[in-house]
Amino acid sequence: TTIMQGDYCDNPIEFELGQDIIVECRGRNTYYSFVAENDGFAVFSYNSNKSIHFRKECGGNQLNPDKTIKEEGKVITSSYKLPVTAGQFYIVEVEVIADNGTMEISTSFEEPAVAGETSTSAIEIKNLGETIEIPYEFGRTWWYKLVADKDGFYTIRGKLGEAGSLKTIVDDSNGTETNSG
Repeated sequence: TTIMQGDYCDNPIEFELGQDIIVECRGRNTYYSFVAENDGFAVFSYNSNKSIHFRKECGGNQLNPDKTIKEEGKVITSSYKLPVTAGQFYIVEVEVIADNGTMEISTSFEEPAVAGETSTSAIEIKNLGETIEIPYEFGRTWWYKLVADKDGFYTIRGKLGEAGSLKTIVDDSNGTETNSG
């Protein structure tokens, strides 16, 4: 039996984010590795429900990226979004697919969200009554988060100019969201 690169964790096939991985299905798991050039997210997408596992070292703890599986008809698309740190080495283990054939995995890099750019990176308002200066960029949305310290009524006002609008999402302690415009 010939031992090929990628057959074992300590002899992975190297790749760079942005490069597609073509997995040759040989009846055993295949190992790949990359070094993150920047802080952000490594994204892996492919048409299968097979799992990919991520580690920082052979035998190390498995990392837990965000995973999404979509089914459209008979096509299953899996996607992983792994937080990465610049200069860090990562191992990618692809589960056994079959004894023959190939599988293509698309890889890409995403910059981390800038504070206020998404609902998950919302800028926290720490002081009630605080005035917040919002930089103006046409077509840009800014997210802020206020965690109420007690029950009651709160008023949010904005001086937003002609093109601006203020929308709120209220998430009560039960996880119920209410949208208002």
